[in-house]
Amino acid sequence: MSSSGGTTWRRCRPRFDCLEKYLNRGFRLYAAWVCQHPWPFIVVPVLLSVVLSAGIPYRHVLYSALYLYTPQDGTSKYEQRVFEQTWPQTNTTFQPSRSVIDLRQCQVIVSARDRGNVLRPALSKAVLRLNDFIVNDIVIENDGITYGYKDLCLSTNKFCYNNPQVAIISQMFAEPNPYGNLSYPTATFANSRIYLGLTLGGVELDPVSGQIQQAKAWFLIYQLRFDSEFENWLSSKWELEFERALLHYQDEMLQLTVFHSQTLDLELSKNSDYMMPKMSLMFMSLIIFATLCAVTFIWDQDGLPWVDWTRSTPLLAFAGIVGAGMGVASSIGLLSILGVSFCEVIGVMPFLVISVRLDNTFLMTSSLFHTKRSASVAERISEAMGDAAVSITITVLTDVLSFGVGYFTSFPAVQLFCTYTCVAMIVTFIYQLTFLLGLLVLHARNEARGKHCLMPVIKTYTVKETKSRNILLRLFCTGSSSTNVKEPCSTTTNFDNGYTHRLSGNNNNNNNNRATTAEKATAVGVGVEWDHCHGPVAEFKANAQEGTWISRGFRNYFAPFLMKPWTKAGIVLLYLVYLGTSIYGCIGLKEGLEPVNLLVSDSYAINFYRDLERYFWHIGVQVQATFNRPGNLSDPENRLKIYNIVQEFANSPHGMGEEGLEFWLYEFQQFLPKYNGLHVDDLDERRFYENLEAFLQFTENRRFANDVLLDYELDDEEPPPPPIDDVKLRSLNQSSRSSSSSSSSSNNNPDLRSNRDRNSKRRRRIVGVRAFRLMIGIKKFATALDQTETTISFRQLADKHANYNITTFHYIWPFVDQYIEVLPNVLQEVYSGMACMVLIALLLIPQPLCSVWVTLMIASIDIGVVGYMTLWNLSMDCVSMITLIMSIGFSVDFSAHIAYAYTVSQDNAPLDRIRFALGGLAWPIIQGGLATILGVLVLSDVNSYMVKAFFKTVLLVIVIGVVHGIIFLPVLLSITDFKIWRTLITPKVSSTNGAQQHHQSAKGHSNSGLDLPSETPALPLPVEKTKATTNNKNSCIFTVIPQPERR
Repeated sequence: MSSSGGTTWRRCRPRFDCLEKYLNRGFRLYAAWVCQHPWPFIVVPVLLSVVLSAGIPYRHVLYSALYLYTPQDGTSKYEQRVFEQTWPQTNTTFQPSRSVIDLRQCQVIVSARDRGNVLRPALSKAVLRLNDFIVNDIVIENDGITYGYKDLCLSTNKFCYNNPQVAIISQMFAEPNPYGNLSYPTATFANSRIYLGLTLGGVELDPVSGQIQQAKAWFLIYQLRFDSEFENWLSSKWELEFERALLHYQDEMLQLTVFHSQTLDLELSKNSDYMMPKMSLMFMSLIIFATLCAVTFIWDQDGLPWVDWTRSTPLLAFAGIVGAGMGVASSIGLLSILGVSFCEVIGVMPFLVISVRLDNTFLMTSSLFHTKRSASVAERISEAMGDAAVSITITVLTDVLSFGVGYFTSFPAVQLFCTYTCVAMIVTFIYQLTFLLGLLVLHARNEARGKHCLMPVIKTYTVKETKSRNILLRLFCTGSSSTNVKEPCSTTTNFDNGYTHRLSGNNNNNNNNRATTAEKATAVGVGVEWDHCHGPVAEFKANAQEGTWISRGFRNYFAPFLMKPWTKAGIVLLYLVYLGTSIYGCIGLKEGLEPVNLLVSDSYAINFYRDLERYFWHIGVQVQATFNRPGNLSDPENRLKIYNIVQEFANSPHGMGEEGLEFWLYEFQQFLPKYNGLHVDDLDERRFYENLEAFLQFTENRRFANDVLLDYELDDEEPPPPPIDDVKLRSLNQSSRSSSSSSSSSNNNPDLRSNRDRNSKRRRRIVGVRAFRLMIGIKKFATALDQTETTISFRQLADKHANYNITTFHYIWPFVDQYIEVLPNVLQEVYSGMACMVLIALLLIPQPLCSVWVTLMIASIDIGVVGYMTLWNLSMDCVSMITLIMSIGFSVDFSAHIAYAYTVSQDNAPLDRIRFALGGLAWPIIQGGLATILGVLVLSDVNSYMVKAFFKTVLLVIVIGVVHGIIFLPVLLSITDFKIWRTLITPKVSSTNGAQQHHQSAKGHSNSGLDLPSETPALPLPVEKTKATTNNKNSCIFTVIPQPERR
């Protein structure tokens, strides 16, 4: 540092805060503009929110859990399309085990109330009565017409499917001699093999004979038509009547659990019904909390505190909550008008946004609180917004970008949530810069006039004036007056935390006059340096700080306690334990949102899923496999390869073996010796397909007719008919247009009759198999891990034999894709979010070293959230993914300001730098965390896994983040004190324009106003007489004035 002409200069050093000064200047200019005309900025947002909120009733709500909570580009979506296109589910072709979609399908699991054998004769009769009741007695009415199940059902072989296996199995169990033994998983009845794995659950076999001894449950299916829009509507109406009737069905022996294609979607919608009543409770708790934080106290000569009704800001706190609510309503209405879909998980968004955005309300009111009261309103508002510029921008940018990055996931529910939350954050921020800022101007005007903060028509009185008044006046009309502040000059001095705000000069002369006056009043510029690159700068030391009694408690007691050697050792040990348990939890991470967890806790469908897992998913479930390029099946070598592939599927770790297969080619091979005494290997190509056609026409084999897609061609024994010339073709087309003449034209045209005669003599001949499918029985399919392993193993086997283009599918496959894809999506969001947060830190915080700590803290917090989430019995799913995305933005708020304040502190000892950081930031961090927790605390008792998981993960994010910010990070910073880095990177004296904003105005900065007398007087500062001169008309003078101890 060199001195020239009585002015102290400092060598220019590179700065990284390339946006900070522009934000500060822009916010100051904008605030000055609002000060001139505040009412338009208040009224217009209110009117705009009313207009935009009108779009809320028109939102398009999506209820499809299969679409919302499974990846859009999942492999199962392709697999499902293959089966839907190749094996469409139409009338006359329905088979329960071959269903690809459960649209308009009703299911019932029937068990005994005594948990006994459902094959007992009495129970079998009760099940048959139930089946008859469903088929015949559940009806709906439309336009005077009654529709029952038989009127709406899909047919199987031209007969309405009504669970005929119930009577057959009951007879076989009761009378095995005439009907045959009841084996498992397949039984033979009247020369037909019946697969029982999908019908009977909880089966116990005789260890000697292998026959069924007892079964615990029946699985009944009722499939309705959905081809036309009218049929689909009628079927959906019948489903609801089916639900109502069976939930009230009474039978002393049977216990029923029911499910239909609308169950998951309708029950999912109940989540919002459970959350809406909590909204008012959330508003009340936040209003109380914000009001308490907005109360300011003053003390009389006896040391008694009185509420300062002039400087307190309860109405501004209330307005901040209302403004956040306006932002949420406006964003939902706006996106609804734009046609963006809405889903139920977005119902938790208002709880999050309103509580989080309350932080900016604290920040803006706190900044105003710390300005000099003797200054004009315009100067105070400009100063406050200039000080809060960077902090407000950081808090909004981190949250908006974290949710913006979250949009780029594979899950529509997460995309929609992030879209709505991101827009709500932006709109709420705009309302805070208009609606709330306008009200802030009005409050500053009332404060300057000494008016009551709640009733501006009432004047407040000083403590001295109310001393002789009654107690009510002292309680409710005591206030401080700005006229009592005596200033020796017009400097904009502020005693917030021991350093001053910059002056706003109109011209060079004014600046010089102010500088001269300031020097006289403050012992000629105490501690002031002039930065040739960046203007005047001020000291930042722990002992120069002022603040509330809570802030002084963190600075003078909590920080020294943290810096004791034994405390450091204990905290480092605690941090290692934290990391160890977090990593242990991450190792046992459970992935995926199971369908049952989409339901509210009292949903009737939960019992259905439990019975499904208990009785049917351990063994007996069937997976469909299709060979889309089977080749020539008459070739023995090709058939042998296919047999071997099928064996690989059947004998895989989750396969049931050959007894679990339903494969038409096996049945065809056994059919031939009985039918014509031939063996399949003895047939040439033509005879193979002729016998295959005969096999599929037999009644007992008709169930396989829909498993084989045959290629035909016309027999070439006769020459093809001659072509019809254009004249005859036009004549035929004209005749076909008229219904009255079409019949006569067809009968009188000799060429057409000749063509029909020729075609009638020819017949179609099978020349090959285009595709075929088979059913593979599986076991160990009950848990999400089992389902994932099964899906992956079957897909790997299919990929292994790519020349046959094999596709496998089960209706749980889409949810398994969610289990598989959720972790890669989370990692992608974390990496991208961390990169964005580091970029923000580099652009807005003038210390690149902070980006290192920001990155480490984000990683540490996210690891902790994931690990403890697992230990709390939560899975990594779409809900936890949302909160992890949120935690990325919050991690910056918890860590960036602490690391920055520690770095810019001018104290030499790590203890003093920690005191400086915690004295200014510990309480604001806690305050912001408490506001967020209060906002979501009301969701803790909602009977929904999704809502409870949201509350738990948000709680983990806040608690872990706050502990990192005020305990772990300070200790780690003091231990790894990179003095060399601070010397190279950190300016010796930091700019108030950058540093003070982050120290004074962290996210959620306190505006409690509890301005008790300082317990520790400021240390005397060295006095150096310096003459600050500048040729820049916009330059500003900084002064640091030691404040005398209050008594």
